[in-house]
Amino acid sequence: MVNCVAEIPTRIMNTVGHDSAVSKLIKLAADPANHPLDLHCREGKDRCGTMSAILLLALGVSENDVLHDYTLSNTLLYRSTVWRLFLARAAWLLVGAWDSFLLDTRAAKTIMRVDRTWLSSAIAETHARYGGLTAGYWNAMGVSAADLQALRQVCLEEC
Repeated sequence: MVNCVAEIPTRIMNTVGHDSAVSKLIKLAADPANHPLDLHCREGKDRCGTMSAILLLALGVSENDVLHDYTLSNTLLYRSTVWRLFLARAAWLLVGAWDSFLLDTRAAKTIMRVDRTWLSSAIAETHARYGGLTAGYWNAMGVSAADLQALRQVCLEEC
């Protein structure tokens, strides 16, 4: 389960094609008729966090800043993570699952948070395959230079 959650950013960022989630997101976000955008999933940290990171990278935000933003979920979801972990541990005690109470706490904490290395591994794979989020990457995703330009015009303000 932990590996499955950890692989979400790499799966999303590196599934290529005109029908990819990345292509759909960029094209949707590039259309001003779709604004304001409402991008969400259950917790907003795994799928949504990865898609938000891709949008930020497409807009030219530095990888370091994107990685920092991605891990803010841990701070923002801290209370709910602690509460859910408490409930899980209480349930394990009630049903007599002592081994889960002792051993699964670490796994539960892991899937309730995000880890910077999950997204940085996905970004590293795009660097290995395409040299980063370059024209080659966007072409493989089915995103044209015109799509990226439209996205930037819609989402960025002139200073």
